[in-house]
Amino acid sequence: MKRMQLYNGNSLDDFLHIKSILERNNIRFDTENTLSGGKGRMLGNLLVFGRPSSGLQDEHRQDFKIFVDEHEYDKAKGLIGYIG
Repeated sequence: MKRMQLYNGNSLDDFLHIKSILERNNIRFDTENTLSGGKGRMLGNLLVFGRPSSGLQDEHRQDFKIFVDEHEYDKAKGLIGYIG
């Protein structure tokens, strides 16, 4: 099944907000967190630990990505609205 990127940003608040919306609506998702050039892949039901990137130097910036199944993309995009 094809996965589509729903969110790509460096706001932990937005990431956690989108994650909670998807969980409440039973939409399966995967996440990816990139920090200082290293990658960690996590399942959607695992909690991500981190800090918002504001005020951090670039080498400490975190980028968060959320992926959903292609057939769930339009529904998920509609639920998160302007955030994604």
